[in-house]
Amino acid sequence: MFGVDAAIHLVRGCDAARITSVIRVPNLSPERITQALDFGASAVMVPTIQNRESAEIAVADANYHPEGSRGICSFVRSAS
Repeated sequence: MFGVDAAIHLVRGCDAARITSVIRVPNLSPERITQALDFGASAVMVPTIQNRESAEIAVADANYHPEGSRGICSFVRSAS
């Protein structure tokens, strides 16, 4: 519902208030999951997970190698 700019500010606000930030992504998309985590979100909520295979894909997209397939970039907020 919120755009990228609003999501970034909301995550920053959660960090400042020392509360957990959770971003709900629109679908099981590696790009969306990685983007939400790169914003610095504490967790990602993925809709339409209906079986083990979908859950494993979401977990792999959220974790770095060797547990997952997420790439590393030192220039995003979550790397600080």
